[in-house]
Amino acid sequence: MEIKYYIIFILIILSFGVNAQETNTWERPQGELENVELDVIGSKEIKLNNANRIYGPIPPQPVNRATPELSYSFRNFSYQSGDAGIRLRPRPVVAQPESKLYGNYFRVGFGNYITPLAEAYLTNKRNKDYSVGIHARYLNAFKGPVDGKNSGSGQLNTRLFGNMYGDKATVFGNLAFDRDNLHYYGYPKEDSLVNEEDIRQHFNQLKLETGMRNTNDEDDFQYDVRLGFSNIADHYAAHESDIYARVRTALDVTEDAIVHTNGSIDYISHKDTLDDGSKRLLVSVESFIEYQTQNFKLQAGAELAYSGDSLAGEDGLHFYPMAGISYLMGEGFRLYLKLDGGMKLMSMMSLAEENAYVPASIYQANGNMLQQLSTGLNGRIGSDLGFHLGVNWEKWKNAHFYNNLNADISKFEVLYDTGAVSILSPFASIEYNKSELYRVSLRGDYYAYTMSSLDEAWHRPDYRLAITGRINAGDKIFFTPELFVLGGIKARGLNDEIVHMKTVIDLNLGVEYVLNDRLSAFLSMKNMLGNHYMLFNHYPVRGFQALGGVTLKF
Repeated sequence: MEIKYYIIFILIILSFGVNAQETNTWERPQGELENVELDVIGSKEIKLNNANRIYGPIPPQPVNRATPELSYSFRNFSYQSGDAGIRLRPRPVVAQPESKLYGNYFRVGFGNYITPLAEAYLTNKRNKDYSVGIHARYLNAFKGPVDGKNSGSGQLNTRLFGNMYGDKATVFGNLAFDRDNLHYYGYPKEDSLVNEEDIRQHFNQLKLETGMRNTNDEDDFQYDVRLGFSNIADHYAAHESDIYARVRTALDVTEDAIVHTNGSIDYISHKDTLDDGSKRLLVSVESFIEYQTQNFKLQAGAELAYSGDSLAGEDGLHFYPMAGISYLMGEGFRLYLKLDGGMKLMSMMSLAEENAYVPASIYQANGNMLQQLSTGLNGRIGSDLGFHLGVNWEKWKNAHFYNNLNADISKFEVLYDTGAVSILSPFASIEYNKSELYRVSLRGDYYAYTMSSLDEAWHRPDYRLAITGRINAGDKIFFTPELFVLGGIKARGLNDEIVHMKTVIDLNLGVEYVLNDRLSAFLSMKNMLGNHYMLFNHYPVRGFQALGGVTLKF
């Protein structure tokens, strides 16, 4: 680097300072030169060599991955605090009262056709060890659709029940008495002088049952065992007793597999004016395994039944295989297919419940469902709408049907088709439930019969439509509408002609008004269209029926 210019610059500055002093304070010394010129020539050039860099990229260093050993040491720490001066005063815990349950109630009402209603339900308060109670109901219409009291009917139902709850098992028992009153009012219209006492009929049934089941429904082994005795007697000195046993079990063998076993025994003794005391025995045992995966449910097993009936050679052992599969197709959609069969018990009581105008002396035989094939699809659309589409196919021997007796059209005979009867019944149902405020369900069934020895499926409908609902109008008023439609019922006339009975249309409506938690009023309206339709030939039903009353809970 050259520095000569810096030296010349400094000397010039110094010369300005010297001249200033000469003008103001400096006196020339005696004996020195007056005129002197100084020439400073600086031509020295200093050069520095370029310095080497003392930094550069750092090369990567090898990494040794080692798990360091960690050690911990603890020392006890003790701190003594002084009195904080806090004073606590304990307060007693106040138990929250249990919500009031109104499990008991009385209900009374009255309707047209001179129809009183009285009902009571009484049981003990909350108790973890036992429960006992009684339920009684009386409903009787003294008049009916034909000749006033000649077609009156009613029921009396009473039931005592009790349960004892243990840690593992619950023991229960029931004692019931039921009485049904009715009249054979299907006589010809020209018989206007029929005496009400001559056509009276009643059924008295006494039933006693006891059993045991699980207290905890989460146990791996579930069971329900029942022993019972029932006796039924009618106005014409016919009576029948049934000593029975029922067993239902379910065993969780793995998390995905359950073995079900169901069994029943019925020993029936019957006696009437034409039967001195016949005995019948029906025993059935069913066992199957059910295997559940995430999307599939599989069932496989069989039923073995013994029947003592001699009709059409149906006495002896019968074997019914059972298999089923269902597939969860997606969120809420399930497709299923099932094959099974079994023996259906026929008794004096089952006949009276299905058709009370059958004399007790009519021959009884169990129905043999040789096969049943069911398939369908059910599921939900959203959270409010559910549906079920399906088809059932059944093949029967000893399938029973009804027709009027030629000697007395007010009574019915039971007709058995001893050959193979096939019944194909597609159906569809839909249910809409909106937060328990509106609940409406609709179901339609169609029945196609293929008969063997009988000409028609007497007194069986070809189709059935049912619409039911419940509407909550502000938590004070509840409506329960119902509509039932049945059609295609055929009966045999006196000259063996086919009688096509009129379509049944039954519209009903129930209304309940809640005054408070304990008191409510109700109104029940049946057959609002006033149609005197017939489910059984020569037996029109009552027209419009209204029944109102109050319910008191306590």
